Amino acid sequence: MKMRNAPLRAAVLLAPLLFSLACAVLDTPTPLAPTATFGLATVAPAQATPIPPSATPEPTSAPPPSATPATPSATPEPTEPGIVRIRFAEGATSAQVSGRLEPSGGHSYVLWAAAGQHMSVRLLPPPVGDPKAILVIWGEDGVPLVTDHSSTTAWEGDLTVSQDYFINVRANPSTSVEYTLEVVIPPPEDEAVQRIRFAAGATSAQVTGSLAPSGGHSYVLWAAAGQHMRVRLLPPPAGDPEAILVIWGEDGVPLVTDHALTTEWEGDLIVSQDYFIDVRANPSTSVEYTLEVVIPPPSG
Repeated sequence: MKMRNAPLRAAVLLAPLLFSLACAVLDTPTPLAPTATFGLATVAPAQATPIPPSATPEPTSAPPPSATPATPSATPEPTEPGIVRIRFAEGATSAQVSGRLEPSGGHSYVLWAAAGQHMSVRLLPPPVGDPKAILVIWGEDGVPLVTDHSSTTAWEGDLTVSQDYFINVRANPSTSVEYTLEVVIPPPEDEAVQRIRFAAGATSAQVTGSLAPSGGHSYVLWAAAGQHMRVRLLPPPAGDPEAILVIWGEDGVPLVTDHALTTEWEGDLIVSQDYFIDVRANPSTSVEYTLEVVIPPPSG
């Protein structure tokens, strides 16, 4: 009987010990499984590969728009919506226009004149006492020739720019006025410049003249960009020319200079403007000539 109960007695004696061990195990924190540790290969630092700059640089951040308003055009706007263009009659050196203004009213005019020309502008009849109307004159480039502070009825001077010139006639605030505006542009003192005009439908024109030794004649004609122009002196010279051509544009760009010693030129024009032609005699002899200008119609 005693031997039969021995295992039971041993289990009873071991139970407290096993319980203590179990508690100890439960109180011990279970370590987390280690994360996989990868071997760190030794990597050489990457070479910096510069990105080639774009051909068009990227702009930096755009500055905020300026609060300053845009500068107005250099060409002043006329005070009146209608502008009358003054044109000289064929061969004339002056023109007149007449009008009537109410108090504080104004009329606007415009005409084209070339650098180097002398222009005279006046209101007729000349005033007796304070003027009933005054002149204000400025160039297309915005440069004033005479302002309203001058309170003048006349102006004259040498022009330095080939362009349109604007003329305002302004009445004083106290009275209406009838006026005549006169503009005079005389030819240069040394020689007049003759304008070449093609007949209706024509593609060429000829002018004739005679020159004393070292003399010269000046001509001008208008031609458009893209046109082909041919200029020559007739008859063609046999040997050294008795006269030569000098040609340039209103913009001052030469087409042929006196160094070329030539009697003809042709080429395609790139600017719509007046073209000036000088015929110049050599120092040793007088000459009679015919100047021919040809501008054929566009092909196609």
